[in-house]
Amino acid sequence: MRAFTLIELLVVIAIVAILVAIALPALSGARKSGKMVRCTANLRQLIHAVNDYATASDDRVPDPNWQPSPPQVRGWLYYGDPANPIVRGIGPSTGILWNYLGGERSVAHPGIASVYRCPDHHGDPFPGTSALTSYLMNGAARRFGRQDPTYRIDEFMPGSILFWETDEAGGRNTGAPWNDGSSFPTEGLTRRHGPGATVAQPDGACVWISNAEYDHELNRRPGRLWCAPNSPNGQ
Repeated sequence: MRAFTLIELLVVIAIVAILVAIALPALSGARKSGKMVRCTANLRQLIHAVNDYATASDDRVPDPNWQPSPPQVRGWLYYGDPANPIVRGIGPSTGILWNYLGGERSVAHPGIASVYRCPDHHGDPFPGTSALTSYLMNGAARRFGRQDPTYRIDEFMPGSILFWETDEAGGRNTGAPWNDGSSFPTEGLTRRHGPGATVAQPDGACVWISNAEYDHELNRRPGRLWCAPNSPNGQ
């Protein structure tokens, strides 16, 4: 049996290195796509839970946890004061959607809790609700604190955006998007998925929106983001 020569061995090593270099980006891309699919699935479960809740609640969407919430109201994400949620024992299991996702009230089931969090969301750069969720509800559900009770789900215009993955960098004109369970559109869209992210609509659809399209929608009032029903400018 003839042994490999040094040149032949070097050629084999070079070929293996080339194959690995080709395969690694593909594997990385597949992993990233898988996380994006999981993130979209999370939003789909949340918006379906919203619709299930609305069916049982005179068609109204759950309270968005816009601070200050009305007294004794259990919001979509939690019940109580969001300050220091982990220390205070506040979390998604106390929120109104938990039951509709299959959870038992106030029993912190890790599998259900993972629905509230993007697989690519690592670390909690802000205090408060970033420890609980990657997604925030559009404050338009309560007209940014001026509407009580919340709107009926059929009052929203087609294509309105009710949930999105909020900008982990703090948004465009605020440093604290994580002070409660809801958001102004100006608090931004995440950049962790690259050129855009998935958003959830009241009709149950979850669609991709680019960063450029999101920025365009910020200037439309009313529009898909500024979408409070019965308001001339959606605000």
